[in-house]
Amino acid sequence: MSAPVAVTSYLLAKKYNADDKAVAGIVIASTSLSILYFPIILYFQLS
Repeated sequence: MSAPVAVTSYLLAKKYNADDKAVAGIVIASTSLSILYFPIILYFQLS
C-alpha cells in the first residue's frame, strides 16, 4: 500500500531552490487521492 507524499518533500524543494510549486501540487494530489483510495483498499482487504 502506498502513502501520500510527505510535506517534507516540499520543504526540501524550497530549501534547495527546486520547483516547489510542482512539489506542492504533488503533495496535494497524492493526499487527495489517498483519502479516496485508502477506504476502497481497506474494504477489499478486510472482506
